[in-house]
Amino acid sequence: MKGIMNISAKTQMSLVSKSKQTGLVLFFALIALVAMSLAAAALVRSVDTSVLVAGNLAFKQSATMSAESGVTAAYDFFNNVAKARSASFLQTKQSTYGYVANMNALKTANLKLTNDTVWTDTWSRLATGNGNDANGKDASGNTVRYIVERMCKNDGASNDDDCMVGTVGSAESGDGGGGYKIAGGFRSGSNAPIYRVTTRVTGPKNTVSYVQAYIY
Repeated sequence: MKGIMNISAKTQMSLVSKSKQTGLVLFFALIALVAMSLAAAALVRSVDTSVLVAGNLAFKQSATMSAESGVTAAYDFFNNVAKARSASFLQTKQSTYGYVANMNALKTANLKLTNDTVWTDTWSRLATGNGNDANGKDASGNTVRYIVERMCKNDGASNDDDCMVGTVGSAESGDGGGGYKIAGGFRSGSNAPIYRVTTRVTGPKNTVSYVQAYIY
């Protein structure tokens, strides 16, 4: 009887030991499963971030390429509008055409080119035509606006002491002479004021791109 009781006790201890071992393995298995889940979530997040960054770079590149239409629109302003006006046309601010006659105009108004106020009809102009619709949108959905600043300290007639100037080599309009022939602006065979064109392109996902060009 005593032997039987001893066997029963050993069997009971063995069962308890196996039960403890089984629970411990399950605990570690759950920890490993949680760790693998976290690693998988981190990998998915990393891939999503990479895709998002690549997409944003593509939008930024598209916006920068679209800025060319703004520079072209400024070219058209000089070639088609300013040329046909009187000598005093380029000596004062022309809000309708996104033109200011001196480079201190924005500073005087406590504005910078990055201020949204500049990119309203008060200061700038939508770049329509050249592939853009009446709202300044191109085929990629980017909205293009531009502002033209005469690089002079003050409004009024331009002179070499007051303005940044470039040399015009021909009296005819067109790119062969190094500049445009515009009434009150460019003078054949002499220095002429330089004009800075700043284009802002806004695209999908709050993409914003700025491009500047100088014309003389």
